[in-house]
Amino acid sequence: MKKSMKSKKGLCLIEMVLVIAIICILASVMVWNFMSILRTLDITLF
Repeated sequence: MKKSMKSKKGLCLIEMVLVIAIICILASVMVWNFMSILRTLDITLF
């Protein structure tokens, strides 16, 4: 009783697109927060 399992090596295209989309969303949220911090610091410093 041999079971031949297909070994899944690497990421398929859909998984790669999902990972890149999640990274882009997280990066945009971080940039948005960083810009708002800079705006509040700019107001309080001057």
